Amino acid sequence: MRQGEPRMFAEVLIPLSLPKNYTWHIPDSMLAGISVGCRVEVNLGKNKKYAGVVKRIHNEEPLSFEAKDILNV
Repeated sequence: MRQGEPRMFAEVLIPLSLPKNYTWHIPDSMLAGISVGCRVEVNLGKNKKYAGVVKRIHNEEPLSFEAKDILNV
């Protein structure tokens, strides 16, 4: 990412019954490989890893928490 460019985030659907959707940060090294509909691996909680599907890509940084990085594409 170049200085001044917004950080990118992905709203990811994971196979759990959760009351809302969650957002993860897309590391610069993964930007080219992530698109809506692709599968990604994310952390939820302290040590739980889940495979999920990218629902939306955006540059809206979450205000109430620090978004964790997506682990793998």
